[in-house]
Amino acid sequence: SQGLEEVSSLSYGGKILKVGDHIIHDRFGRGTIMELSGKDENARIAVHFDSTGDKTLLLKFAKFSLE
Repeated sequence: SQGLEEVSSLSYGGKILKVGDHIIHDRFGRGTIMELSGKDENARIAVHFDSTGDKTLLLKFAKFSLE
């Protein structure tokens, strides 16, 4: 994960994200969180999307909701 430390949870919009959580992304649709890494400005999540496969999202730019 690009030298960023893996973490067990991250906060996003007042919610706590954890591996295994399902999200709905504005562009990529439904996905499952596979990995969390970094913190603050560098916080990111690796997600497996049902329709588009694996993507890594930078939390500060990502637009999604928890399912």
